[in-house]
Amino acid sequence: ELNNQLSSTKSLQAELLETKQKLVEQKQITSELTNAKKDAQQIQTKFNNLQIEYESEKKTTENMLKSYIDRCKKAEQDLLGAQKIISTLESNVLLLKHENENNLKDIEENWKTKFDSEVLKFQDEIEAEKSKYQKLLSEKRSIEEKLEIFEQEDINMSGDSFNRNKFDLSYQENGYIAKDIKSNDLESGDFIQLQKTLKTIQMEKDMLLKKIENDKLIRDNSSDNDISRLKEQNNLLRQNLNSLREATESSDNHNFIVADDLTRQLETLQDELFKKKSECIQLQNRLDSTAESLRKIVDYKTTTSSLTEDKELNQAMDAQKAINRHILEEFQTEKEKWKEEKENMSSQLVKLLDENEKQQELLAIEFEKNPQCDAILQSDMNKLNYDNLKLQQKYDALLRKYVALRNDILIEGKENSTINFDVAIDNENFANSTIISSDDGTIIAKKKNRSEFMGMFKCSVEDDPVVARNLIIELRPETALKLLPGLPAYILFMCIRYYDFIKEEKRIGLFLTNVAKNLQKVKKRQHQDTMILWLSNTMKLVHILKQYSGEPAFANDNTSKQNSQALQNFDLADYRQVFSDHAVILYQDLVQKMQERIRTLIVPALLEHDSLGIDIGRNIRRSLGSLKSNSTLSSPTTITLENELNTMYSQLLVHEIDQEVIVQIFKQLYYFMCATALNNLLLRKDLSYWAKGMQIRFNLSHIEQWIRDKILYPQDIVNTLLPIIQASQLLQARKTEDDVNSICEMCDKMNANQIIKLLTSFKPTDDCEERISMDFIRKVKDKLEERPECQDKEKLLMDTKYVYPITFPFHPSNIRLEDIELPECLNLTMLKKI
Repeated sequence: ELNNQLSSTKSLQAELLETKQKLVEQKQITSELTNAKKDAQQIQTKFNNLQIEYESEKKTTENMLKSYIDRCKKAEQDLLGAQKIISTLESNVLLLKHENENNLKDIEENWKTKFDSEVLKFQDEIEAEKSKYQKLLSEKRSIEEKLEIFEQEDINMSGDSFNRNKFDLSYQENGYIAKDIKSNDLESGDFIQLQKTLKTIQMEKDMLLKKIENDKLIRDNSSDNDISRLKEQNNLLRQNLNSLREATESSDNHNFIVADDLTRQLETLQDELFKKKSECIQLQNRLDSTAESLRKIVDYKTTTSSLTEDKELNQAMDAQKAINRHILEEFQTEKEKWKEEKENMSSQLVKLLDENEKQQELLAIEFEKNPQCDAILQSDMNKLNYDNLKLQQKYDALLRKYVALRNDILIEGKENSTINFDVAIDNENFANSTIISSDDGTIIAKKKNRSEFMGMFKCSVEDDPVVARNLIIELRPETALKLLPGLPAYILFMCIRYYDFIKEEKRIGLFLTNVAKNLQKVKKRQHQDTMILWLSNTMKLVHILKQYSGEPAFANDNTSKQNSQALQNFDLADYRQVFSDHAVILYQDLVQKMQERIRTLIVPALLEHDSLGIDIGRNIRRSLGSLKSNSTLSSPTTITLENELNTMYSQLLVHEIDQEVIVQIFKQLYYFMCATALNNLLLRKDLSYWAKGMQIRFNLSHIEQWIRDKILYPQDIVNTLLPIIQASQLLQARKTEDDVNSICEMCDKMNANQIIKLLTSFKPTDDCEERISMDFIRKVKDKLEERPECQDKEKLLMDTKYVYPITFPFHPSNIRLEDIELPECLNLTMLKKI
């Protein structure tokens, strides 16, 4: 305001000057001038007053400024204090934020661990329920078989009146009624007596099996070193060589490739043959030296009887030498023929390779790129590989016989060790046999116009049982190998589609019941090929029923055509479960059959086989007296076990078993091998030493590498071998008081009883090994008691009958139903494609 007043005063002064100028200029206007003077005086007085007011206002403003500055300083100080408080609060907030984040992470981790544990518990419960359900299925199957046996006995005994009366009396005494048995309404006492009779039958069966095994062992251990037996074996050698030569001459062109590969393998094994011959010569020299030393020690009296015995022995040796020379001459002639055949085969191989390239070019041009052609070609390849594997196994068997005969000749006389054999067999190369295709299998699948057919087979009511029987009971695995994989399942489903299309509910139920009954008959055949065939077809039928059920969960990968072919009128979910149960029972029977095939190979191949040659001296000292008698006995090795696994794996592949199911089958087999080997190792004290642990670990590495070569992700299968692997490592580990903790940590898959048993059975074999003290075993036992599972009772032996629960993952098919054709070999002329 003062400034405004000052500016106004300045403007007044300017006006005053102007008025003065005007007064000077206008002297004449005096009156105005006087008035202006008066006005000026008034203005001057006002100005003075205003100046006084200005001074007073100035003082007040200065006072106000001072007070304002003081307030600003105080405000700045308060602001600094507030900023300090804010910084402390921010730091506290950050700390709280970090604490909250950590707490949230801990809470999330706890919840995650709890959730994972709950999921694992839930999965374990599901697996337990699944295993219980599958055990109930097997028990149900066994009870049904027992009831069938019992009913068959009843039928057989009903023919004789005396036996029938006796049977009826025993039934009346125990409260049995035959009609009740047929109606499956057995009382508890009847069931107990049935179990007792079955137990007695099982015990008798076990006794008979033990007797058979003992007879086999006695037969195997008994040896005959007569010259007549050697002649027979030599005749067998000649026959095998002749049959081998005839097989190579009469085989198809593709077998030439097999022969060429085998001859190549034989050529690479020549060096090993010379090594073996030198070892045989050294062994013979040692035997001669020991015999001479024994002759020097024993006082040999030259009597007439001894001279006659020497003459007889010399005559026998001369005769044997003549026989061996004759065999050698025949062998040399066979060798020359073999070389000529090899040259012919190599030339034919070049021609076949050229023809093969031309045929591949023609196939690439001729075949259309569609899913069915791919499936057919893949199945054809699998079948050809399977045929080739069979041929290779036959060839391996012939060559093994040849090796046994050759070893007889090498051991019989000293001169025979210098025979120049040009053919040698190495068992390790049998597992690496080349898989070559064969032209034995032919795919029966014809191309048709897809728009002409609806993907159904029409059948009359009277022919339904005939269709089920011809397709299931009469179908042989050899015939199925020539068909499209899963063709029986497709045909069955196409019949089901027809019944769904005409809305015949009773007929579809009767047809599926006939199929289930025929599957039960298939399970009684106990042939491994048949089991694999119908395990594959049953799983395929379950997958197809799911794929064409119309449920959205199973239709994600379907085409629009496949969705239009889904079942429209009936829900077959209950029948899917029935067929899934049949697949589970087939799987269990197949696994048991495979376990029986490898049962006798596990202990010799994994525990007894000396693949590293560590126990050569030990075995020579033990079996020096029975060298000739055991020369022809070839105990199973890891290669034998691998060959058996190769056979089973190829059978599963050729029948198109799902890869997940193959993994579960071999997981079960590897668990069985581990349990059997570990149980034998725990019960046999002669195997508990350091060198044996190294041998077992080396043998186990072979089957580990085999499964890694076959399966893409084999870790679950390999983990089943951890108990026997840890047992072999325990035999090799250092056993001092400082190693107690490391031993307990290393053997986490073995229980306390197994570890203590293996330690107590351990025996040092050399002077450098120390005997395990009882204090060490006691400390290990105390350390093992800290385990949580030690609170429960632990069994010493593993359960060889434990079965993992099986799951069949869903795999949709890309085969078009309208492309399916009926081959003549199935004898299903009553079906008509519509």
